[in-house]
Amino acid sequence: MITPRKTLLLLIDVQGRLAESVFQPEALAKNIGKLLRACAILDLPVLVTEQYPKGLGYTLDSLMALLAGNVPVEKKTFSCCGAPEFMRQLRSFNRNDILVVGIEAHVCVYQTFQLCGLQWHVTNLSPHQGCTTVTRRNKHRTRPFTLRNSPTKGMF
Repeated sequence: MITPRKTLLLLIDVQGRLAESVFQPEALAKNIGKLLRACAILDLPVLVTEQYPKGLGYTLDSLMALLAGNVPVEKKTFSCCGAPEFMRQLRSFNRNDILVVGIEAHVCVYQTFQLCGLQWHVTNLSPHQGCTTVTRRNKHRTRPFTLRNSPTKGMF
């Protein structure tokens, strides 16, 4: 069971032009905004990533406004685990449950589950996907895509 003292929210690449191009971008931003407000109330830490922000833009202003003092981790790999700074920060929070939200379901979110899955399992970390807070450009199969297609899905 997810509890506030053991949980971290991972916000993957909800940024600029990328965020504008996904299926139902307004709904995505609204739902993530609700989740960020809940995190503030529950005192849940939020770890934010940005995929090559110089080219794709920065995390949406509407979301960053809810993340006072949060500095996104810049990455140049699809998987968050390919960025050493991400792994350092993730470990520093000392949280076992990782609630994963962001874009795109079939690229960065998926690759994070794929490449980090075994490593997280070995270190007793459990990822959980937010249903209405993960999307991609194609509206079909957006919600269950990431975990359903993860080869490590049975481990969590």
